[in-house]
Amino acid sequence: MATSSSKLPENGPEDEDEMMIGAELGWVRHLASCDHLVASLSSDLAPIPTPDTPCNMCQHPRGNWLCLCCKEVLCSRYVNKHMLQHYLEKNHSVALGYSDLSVWCFACHAYLNAQPILQLRPVHETSYVLKFGQTLPFNTGQHPKVKEDDEMMLGAESGWVRHLTSCDHLVASLSTDLTRIPNPDTPCNRCQHPRGNWLCLCCKEVLCSRYVNKHMLQHYREKNHSVALGYSDLSVWCFACHAYLNAQPILQLRPVHETSYVLKFGQTLPFHTGQHPKVKEDDEMMVGAESGWVKRLTSCDHLVASLLSDLARIPTPDTPCNRCQHPRGNWLCLCCKEVLCSRYVNKHMLQHYQETNHSVALGYSDLSVWCFACNAYLNAQAMLQVLPVHETAYVLKFGRALPFLMGEHPKV
Repeated sequence: MATSSSKLPENGPEDEDEMMIGAELGWVRHLASCDHLVASLSSDLAPIPTPDTPCNMCQHPRGNWLCLCCKEVLCSRYVNKHMLQHYLEKNHSVALGYSDLSVWCFACHAYLNAQPILQLRPVHETSYVLKFGQTLPFNTGQHPKVKEDDEMMLGAESGWVRHLTSCDHLVASLSTDLTRIPNPDTPCNRCQHPRGNWLCLCCKEVLCSRYVNKHMLQHYREKNHSVALGYSDLSVWCFACHAYLNAQPILQLRPVHETSYVLKFGQTLPFHTGQHPKVKEDDEMMVGAESGWVKRLTSCDHLVASLLSDLARIPTPDTPCNRCQHPRGNWLCLCCKEVLCSRYVNKHMLQHYQETNHSVALGYSDLSVWCFACNAYLNAQAMLQVLPVHETAYVLKFGRALPFLMGEHPKV
């Protein structure tokens, strides 16, 4: 029986609106210690429910959370918020997510890095075995070696997925003809899984991921074709290196990466040179963080001249664009407090910068701060001039203060 989540404060102080939000802004903490473990953690976490256990309240079938205090399995805030309700009712603060095996502490408002925390490591490793049928690639504090694509798309939260800018296997492995490739919606050649498959860059066969029937992994083991491109996010993986490859700096990969981008999105990448790109307008805003080329500055020479002295009161995040009335996801000029739409709508904030030279803006969609003059994002939490308005915007958007209010860059 599903329990309504209407009684929960949507923006209350213990809501998990912050979960899975903000990593790009640098403020989601991943702690290597937690004061709540002693009082909260169950003393018996050797046997735990399997990752496919449904929510105890609403029977949601997958991707639920395991309470590490009482071992109850409950759904996330993306379903019916039953784990959040459980925390509010029981004060059981530590939970493990079966979707990606991350660990969250409601009391800390932060993720916990399970491997360095001795109390969490056993249950983290047990859950890994239950989910993937094998032990973790490591069980020490050392940097792990990833042994197969079971780890693909996992582990970024633990900090151990490598993104290489070179690969010794490309010469022997890569097809010489990658100008024409199958479309991103090509089904798996073996099981016909319809989407999110991988393209072998050695023979151009399209096969499904380990999350389906592991046909790309089987293909690698059969053929030793080690390099594949994922159509879900255009990441490139080398099985032989056990690592992601950063496609843009690698000359052999860049053409097929750009071709796949055009096929997926119907437009060219914002850049197509080997240089670290200069972002020339907000066409590139919100693109490229995964490729490592979006700059995030901790200082900006334009703040003194540009920033408005009165940013204590600002328009609400649902303010429409002043020019076209686009209703949401607009940008706030931090020089005059005008709210204007992004380049994804009618480019009115870009026009505003070109007309007035007001260079610094805050995006209401994700609270990122952009300087047009620097062609870069600004790390709002590390910059004292921007910190107050960033925190004000956060309160207006989520109805509560940031998980921290200090001017220091948060300690991970």
